[in-house]
Amino acid sequence: MLFCTSLKQTLRTPVKLLSYFLVCALAAALLCVGLNMERSAQDNLTAAEDCFTTIAVPEIWKLKSLLPDLTAEELMEYWNPGTNTIEVPPEKMKAVPL
Repeated sequence: MLFCTSLKQTLRTPVKLLSYFLVCALAAALLCVGLNMERSAQDNLTAAEDCFTTIAVPEIWKLKSLLPDLTAEELMEYWNPGTNTIEVPPEKMKAVPL
């Protein structure tokens, strides 16, 4: 009964009804566009994987993973303001597996 009453009230206000259908159509269109873009991206990735051969994948190491024992204050001792880099002596560095 409640649904029937609310449906009658919605049909009596055509502006609300039209805006509701417009919002629903827009949401459905955006969903379709998003799904099509996802499918296209997956197809492009598959095509790129088929065309190329992966030789190696580089591992990116953060400075903190290389220097876990040094605090921020200790790192500032090795700061070179001229080159805007941290120059740590090799004996402080840890070995990075390749």
